[in-house]
Amino acid sequence: MAQVQRTTVTLRFNGDDLDPQELSDRLGTTPTRAFTKGATLPSAGGSDRIAKTGQWQLTLEGEAPDDFETLVTRLFHRLSADRDAWLDISKRFAGELFVGLFLGSSNEGVPVSRETLREIVARGLGLGLDVYGATEA
Repeated sequence: MAQVQRTTVTLRFNGDDLDPQELSDRLGTTPTRAFTKGATLPSAGGSDRIAKTGQWQLTLEGEAPDDFETLVTRLFHRLSADRDAWLDISKRFAGELFVGLFLGSSNEGVPVSRETLREIVARGLGLGLDVYGATEA
């Protein structure tokens, strides 16, 4: 199986009453991006938008040979190991581990071990995958 060229892993929580500082305190790190419901969010096109819900996200990016499991392990090591805190947060807010896989050719894949799946589920998270096909040069 060929290697994926680049991988991004983002832990994200969404919720109308989400307080980014509370999540940062409970998870033990500052997010890559966070905002509350109703916040004004600037866009690249210059037209601001209003956040429909609150969000807290932490993103890690890697290039080969950084793989999905390596990034997930790094991400979880940066965060609290308190499973009760994770489950409380996951019950209150929609939590997901979002993964972007950027392919270098048309037939690449990523193995995911039972242990990694167990760690995701133990934190009450869903798993979202976006696979981006190889681009022609």
